[in-house]
Amino acid sequence: MTRAVLLLLLPALAHSLVHTHSYPSKKVHALGRPRSSIAPLAVATTTTAAAVEEPPPPIVPTRKITIKGQTLTPYGVLLGVAVYITALVVQIPIFFAWAFSKLFDKQRRRAVDWIITFWAWFSMRACLYNPEVVGLENLPKGNALYVPNHTSFLDILTMTGFIPRPMKYVSKASILSIPLIGWPMKLAGHIALKTDSRRSQLETFKDTVQSLAAGNSVITFPEGGRSQNGVMMPFKRGPFKMALRAKVPIVPVTIGGLARWYPKGTLLPLDVPKGVKITIHPVVDAPNSGLSEDELARQVYATVNSALPGYQQAPPEQEPVAA
Repeated sequence: MTRAVLLLLLPALAHSLVHTHSYPSKKVHALGRPRSSIAPLAVATTTTAAAVEEPPPPIVPTRKITIKGQTLTPYGVLLGVAVYITALVVQIPIFFAWAFSKLFDKQRRRAVDWIITFWAWFSMRACLYNPEVVGLENLPKGNALYVPNHTSFLDILTMTGFIPRPMKYVSKASILSIPLIGWPMKLAGHIALKTDSRRSQLETFKDTVQSLAAGNSVITFPEGGRSQNGVMMPFKRGPFKMALRAKVPIVPVTIGGLARWYPKGTLLPLDVPKGVKITIHPVVDAPNSGLSEDELARQVYATVNSALPGYQQAPPEQEPVAA
């Protein structure tokens, strides 16, 4: 919620930015691991594993302020303001789209989804962010469960704005409460994730399966949270159990190169993200694959990992599936 309050105050914060300099350490990279510990994961998929490479140097902003240990830059202010202004503009269209959906498309609410897609796309393009997207031909015509890696809040805007499919998120309940941001997500039927109890987690599982069975595509992050250093973490089995229960295919998605623009300790992106690549992999026909949830998790983990830049790939000794 602190992030939401700060976003609302961004226009005022923009006037308080001071000019400061910092220099990257020659010994420590902001992302990734030493080159000697990186190795591509062998996997029988149609995607070629990323080459071993040194992590790029960390982004060093020349203008920034620090709020409770969190870095904020002029570009971060610009992006936050753009997202909120665009969100404000689309509130009325979203309300009418929701009212229409309640009458004619209660289960899917496609009209709301497409306005949210426009909102994400327009606000990102207004801030000069335009990632490369490859594999659009792999997008299924029907609904599916999309499973990308996760490194920052910007992953949500990236997936929503640049993958031309209406989709719902399994999102933290706190995000759905953010003014202007979370309200449209609620009206669109996005699924609240509460991690404070086993019962609420089971409700999230049930709601996600019902949404998929109703014909919606759903995005869930199988790592269970954002990676703090950009390196992919083990996958949880839950999303793959959802796909099997709802009898829908799985679309693995790799978001590569975005983490360095939004590292740990940063309120909003440091600068215009460049070199970001979204890879949409071939569909995994989970219901007819004959694979268990554990086997599906391992296969999709390997696929997503293989298209990451070398410095973001999981260490080869890491267990693909969380215990």
